[in-house]
Amino acid sequence: MKSTGKFGIIVLLIALVLIAIIDATSRKPIDWRKSFDQRDKIPYGLYVLHQELGNILGNDRKIESTKKSVYETLEEDSLHAKNTAFVFVGDYIDIMGATATEKLLQFAKEGGEVFISTNYYSTNLLDTLNLSSAYLDVNKFSGFSLLGDINYSLVNDRKRLKYDKIEQTSIFDLIDSTNISIVGNAYAGKHAVPNFVEVSWGKGKLYLHHTPEMFTNYYMLQHQKYDYAASALKLIKAKHIIWCDNYYRDGQSSTPLRMILSYEGLREAWYLLLFGLLLFLLFRSKREQRAVEVVTPEPNLSKEFAKTIGTLYYENGEPGNMIDKKIDYFLFDIRNHFHLETLQLKDEKYLSNLSLKSGIPLAETEELMNLITRYRNRKDLSTHDLKFINSKIEEFKTKSNMI
Repeated sequence: MKSTGKFGIIVLLIALVLIAIIDATSRKPIDWRKSFDQRDKIPYGLYVLHQELGNILGNDRKIESTKKSVYETLEEDSLHAKNTAFVFVGDYIDIMGATATEKLLQFAKEGGEVFISTNYYSTNLLDTLNLSSAYLDVNKFSGFSLLGDINYSLVNDRKRLKYDKIEQTSIFDLIDSTNISIVGNAYAGKHAVPNFVEVSWGKGKLYLHHTPEMFTNYYMLQHQKYDYAASALKLIKAKHIIWCDNYYRDGQSSTPLRMILSYEGLREAWYLLLFGLLLFLLFRSKREQRAVEVVTPEPNLSKEFAKTIGTLYYENGEPGNMIDKKIDYFLFDIRNHFHLETLQLKDEKYLSNLSLKSGIPLAETEELMNLITRYRNRKDLSTHDLKFINSKIEEFKTKSNMI
């Protein structure tokens, strides 16, 4: 990996560490999302309710959670309607098709119980039960124009409770009340309108409640609001309770990324990581896409040239001429390597300087220079003479590190 890539990764890691430190030390804003999730401890989560359900209903109850749809759960052979209850709490419980609605009502008809608290009921279910649902319009009641003026209570409890952060309230219109009884009301002044009903269906019952926010952590931690939720749930008599997990009902993903995306700091770090990775890949791809022309260097043919010239001289039969060339090249190397003039080869000062700079004893240096002087410019030399002086020159060059 190139230094630029390493630097980018280091900067990115430092940024992630800084974000983690800032997130850990900063004051977390309150998350007011209405998740209605049994795992969430935020104000509108259901963690407290799910933890307290055993204490509210009694330790003799068997409580289990399921992520399956209503239809899938009701199709299980091991499920027996008698002594079994479904509990749904969420912003939107959509038992969508006629088949699922029919299954749920058949379950109640055979002796099962169904407890639902939601803001939105499916039309299929309400039509079958001869019910209708609508938002509470406080303007219909003189003297009340604010939703905050609405109070809530159960029929068997005279205490009226005010839920300060509830933004909207839905109510039921009782179209056919022969098998429907009111369990709880919303009050606009003295005017009571039902928001919690009990529907008798065959051998079983359905408890339909509006405003599921009443069962969330924010209100369950308040004493009187806890009592309201507990009293509502205690209407369930079944020993086997099936808690329908909010993951399925709200269509939430069970991907591991949900944990990262649920926290602001981790979410920002994740997006920063993706952004940094995108930039890294973008710049890296631009650098790698730029074609670099491969320039082949010119081959070094000096040896081949020297060999060719040497062959020509050798075939020409004039060793003396080749000896002159060898001597000229050697003296040229001395001038370049040791920076000495080679005009006077027998000059004592020259010989002394050459001996010092080459590290060759003075006697050997004098011997070679005398040999060069004797062989230079002679034409009557043999091949044997050529080999001899060549060996002496190469020996000198090797010892003096000229090669």
